[in-house]
Amino acid sequence: MSANARSSSTRRLLLWGGLAVVLVAAGAWGWTLRRGAAEGPSLPTGKVSRGSLRISVLERGYLKAKNTRSIRSELEGESKILSIIKEGSFVKAGELILELDVSDQLERRVQQKITYEQAEANLVDAREKLAIQQNESESAIRKAQLALELAKVALLRYEEGEWPQQRQTEQSQIMLAEQDVTRAKERRDWSKRLFEKGFLTRMELEQDELAVTKAEIDVKLAKNKLEVIEKYEFPMQMKKLSSDVTEAEKELERVRRQGEAERAQATASLKAREATFGFEKERLAKLDSQIDKAKIIAPTDGTVVFATRGNGRGSEEPLGVGTAVREREELMELPDTSAMIAEVKIHESVMNRVQLGQRAVVTVDSYSEHPFSGKLSYLSVVPDSQTRWMNPDLRVFRAEVTLDGETTSLRPQLSCSVEIVAQDLLDVLNVPVQAVFRRGGKSQCFVVADGAVSPRDVKLGLSNDRFVEIKEGLREGEFVALAMPPGMTSEVEIDMPKSKVGEVVQPGLEPGAAPAPAEGRGPANPEGGARPPGTGRPRNRDGSARPGGGGARGPKPGGATAPEGVRSADGAPGGGGEPQSGDPRAESGTLGPKKE
Repeated sequence: MSANARSSSTRRLLLWGGLAVVLVAAGAWGWTLRRGAAEGPSLPTGKVSRGSLRISVLERGYLKAKNTRSIRSELEGESKILSIIKEGSFVKAGELILELDVSDQLERRVQQKITYEQAEANLVDAREKLAIQQNESESAIRKAQLALELAKVALLRYEEGEWPQQRQTEQSQIMLAEQDVTRAKERRDWSKRLFEKGFLTRMELEQDELAVTKAEIDVKLAKNKLEVIEKYEFPMQMKKLSSDVTEAEKELERVRRQGEAERAQATASLKAREATFGFEKERLAKLDSQIDKAKIIAPTDGTVVFATRGNGRGSEEPLGVGTAVREREELMELPDTSAMIAEVKIHESVMNRVQLGQRAVVTVDSYSEHPFSGKLSYLSVVPDSQTRWMNPDLRVFRAEVTLDGETTSLRPQLSCSVEIVAQDLLDVLNVPVQAVFRRGGKSQCFVVADGAVSPRDVKLGLSNDRFVEIKEGLREGEFVALAMPPGMTSEVEIDMPKSKVGEVVQPGLEPGAAPAPAEGRGPANPEGGARPPGTGRPRNRDGSARPGGGGARGPKPGGATAPEGVRSADGAPGGGGEPQSGDPRAESGTLGPKKE
């Protein structure tokens, strides 16, 4: 036989041998599966049930009073505590609860008192100076007004009295001189006739002629005098007197302006002194107020609760005698426990599922047997800045739930669990989330019936971290595998439909009922809000809660994790907690329904 023939024969033998091995392996797997169905292998199963399903968001938080009187330090700068009441003490309104050291303020008050009194003396002096200046200004104005009036009278007296009288006098003098000329001429003429007749001598005639000349000269002098008075003396005197009036008017205006300037200066000085006095008075009053505020009095009745200092990690010493406190620092609170609220922080992945007005169930850890009903009354629109500062990758939103009913027995800062109820689904088919797998882009369940396991496509509805609603594909009473059958593979993540209004926590609860404690959920956020990435429930890429995630465990082999109360194929608890008695949806350790 040639080498090529031998090689071809060898390849055919290997091919048939491999096919035989595959067929044997497939038969062995089928025999194992059927044998496991008959003998009860380790595959867990769950029952398809019909019942209620609650849509809610469950978070940890703490209580605080709805109405709280905050006590703060109102002293400037830093001050130390001299005395403080014990935390938890019940105080009455008007009772001293804290006293701060004000020795520095007392020393400054002594210095300020001296400055205040000096400012008060300066203010009195400025007021007196202003009054004196006003009197002097008024006196100077009256004097200037009198001088103006006298100048006007002098002008009027000269113009209407002295000048007409003087002109009339001079005119009279001219008339008399002219009459003297006439008489002198008559006498001279008479003397000429007598001289011609020889009764008078020439000397006597010359004397009469000289008298005429003298009388004519007197007339000229009188006329010249009147002309000088009218042409020079009268205008000059009028101008002088008019100038006196003008100067008196200007003097009056100058005195008025000077008085106004001096009064304005005195007024400005007074205002400056008043401002200085007011400032010093305010400083003194502020120091008095600071000294009074050193003793903090309880504004209302209440229980004293010390405020959390610093960043909550013990970076600052607690309140006590000798502790330094800053201005406006919150020291303590007096809560009114007649109205309480629960504060929680909700992760951003479920923010679109909560809204104001939704009812809630609040279970206080120390009063777990008496859950409280409430309503979501506040929801922040921006992430919590403190949490974001501590963990930049974490986005949580602060929310408040107002508790209903009597709450006086509660105390602030008590830890609690808050379930914000978004929706209660009634009479719906549901299976454990571990029973749903993702294969070939479809959601499937492995139905266990008559010892056989068969995949079945299903249409999912809303889900929580334990159960998922089945809309199509399964019937009530059927059993489904809670783990991937051996040899099967599934996609890593199960694409569960997400609730648009909330996250299901536990099914089968009546409205207002307290949720059962969910073990194995992973550590709670120390801030009382949503868990940071990597802790608590596993989440899908979009941030939604991954079904079947109890605690921080990843998916079990086979593509699913066992639910709370159900053990996986290897016997490890899936999600924590023991199965509840009478729960038909979790039959651990059986492949199919139990045979009678």
